Amino acid sequence: MLSLNSYSQKSNLERFEVNLISGCAPLEVQIVDENVDSTATVIQYDFNYNNLSFNPSSTTFNIYENPGKYIIAQAINVDNVEKIDIIEIEVFEPKEFEIKISNCLNNKMEIEIIDNYYTGYNLYIENTFIKELDQGINNFDYSNYLDSENKFNGFIRAEFYGNDISCYEESFSISSVNSNTKNFIDSVKVSDDRTFYSLFYKPEKSTNYKLKIDERIDSVYLSPSYIYFNDSKIEISNKTFSDKHVEIEKIYTCQNEVIVDGIYLIYTNAYEERDGIKIDLDYINEYDSLHIFKNSELFSNSKKLNMDSYNLIEGEEYCYYSVGFKNGKKSISNLSCLISSKNYNPLPMPNSFTPNGDGLNDEFKPFEKNVSDYKLTIYNNFGVNIFESNDIGFGWDGNFDGKVIQGSYIYILDFTLNGKKVKQKGKFLLIK
Repeated sequence: MLSLNSYSQKSNLERFEVNLISGCAPLEVQIVDENVDSTATVIQYDFNYNNLSFNPSSTTFNIYENPGKYIIAQAINVDNVEKIDIIEIEVFEPKEFEIKISNCLNNKMEIEIIDNYYTGYNLYIENTFIKELDQGINNFDYSNYLDSENKFNGFIRAEFYGNDISCYEESFSISSVNSNTKNFIDSVKVSDDRTFYSLFYKPEKSTNYKLKIDERIDSVYLSPSYIYFNDSKIEISNKTFSDKHVEIEKIYTCQNEVIVDGIYLIYTNAYEERDGIKIDLDYINEYDSLHIFKNSELFSNSKKLNMDSYNLIEGEEYCYYSVGFKNGKKSISNLSCLISSKNYNPLPMPNSFTPNGDGLNDEFKPFEKNVSDYKLTIYNNFGVNIFESNDIGFGWDGNFDGKVIQGSYIYILDFTLNGKKVKQKGKFLLIK
C-alpha cells in the first residue's frame, strides 16, 4: 500500500529519490529515481551511512527492522562535484493506540481515538481507504457501506507523515442495529462454590454494553457483529463471594441513550441444627415467588418454610438450592450439600393424636411410605412397653389396660428404607 499523501522524498542534492522517508518498522525503503550526470560510471548506496565510512549495498532497497534515525548516502565517481548525497529516514515503533468504537441506531457510529504518538489515522472499509480521522471523537455514517447482511468490516490504521505501512491497526466488524429492547436479561446462576456466576441475556449485534456489579463498572464491550444464539452467557468472577446485583447498560452514544436491565443474585446455605437442616437464603430483593429445592425436587414455595426436619436419614447427603422469580427473570442459587448426622423423621410421624372416635386422627401411626422390616414400639413415661406393631397400616388406638390416658409418650420405629436400616425415635401427645 502506498503512502496516502505526497511528501518530498528527494535527497539533499536531488540526485536520487526514495519511496518513503518515514514510517513504522519494519520499513522497506527503495531507490525509485536517480538524477545523476551521465558521465557517472559508478553509483553506489549505503543505507546506514555514518559519515565515517561508506559501505556500499548490493541492492537498491533496504528493510529497516528497528526504530531509529538512519541516513541513506549515494556515492558517485564524477569529478569536480560533491561525491556524497544523502537523505534522512526515520523509523518508528508501531505502538498500540487506544480506540473506542460506539455503534448507534440509524447506521451511525462514533470513533474516539485517544493518542498523541502518531501523526494521523486512516479509516478503511473492506481494505479500501475511506477517510482520514482526527484525534478525539469522529462521527461516521456507514449507510453506504453495508453489505447484503447489513454488515461491514473495517480497520483504523495509524500513520506517520502520510505513511501507514506496518503501523498499528485496529480491526472491527459492525452490523446495523435498529432495536432498543428494554428487557434483555434472562437469568443468573451462582456456581456451587460461589467463585463465579453465569449471566444469561439476549445481546444485540454490534451494540455497546457496560457491565456493572453492585454499582461498580466491571467491563465495557462491543458485542460481535454476528450473534449465533438467542441467549449468550457471561461468566463473572465473584471475588467477594457475595455479589448481590448485576446490571447491564446498553449504550447508544450518538443518540445519548442508555437502556438498563438488571437482576439480583440469591445464595443458599444449608447447615444442621438440633431439629433438622436449616436452609438460609441470602438476598436483598423481594422476589415475586421463591422456591427451595431438595435433591432436585421442590421442597418449599414459601419464604417462611426454611427448616427441613422430615425424611432425613443419618449418613445420607442432601443438597438444596433456591430459585427466585422477579419481573420474568430467574435467579438460581448455588447448590449447598451436607450429610445428615442424625435421623430427622425419615418416616413422617404426627406429633399428637386424638382417639375420640370421631374418625379423624384416632390412631397413632406414621404416614404410609414404602418401607420394609417395619416395627413400631410405644412406651409411656415410665418406660413401659405399651404397644407394638409390624404393620405400617395398623396404629395404636390409645388403649392400654382398658384405659386411655392423656399425656406424653415415646415411640421407636425400626424399618428398612431404600435398602438401609433406620431407627427413628420421637415423642408425641395423646389428647383426649
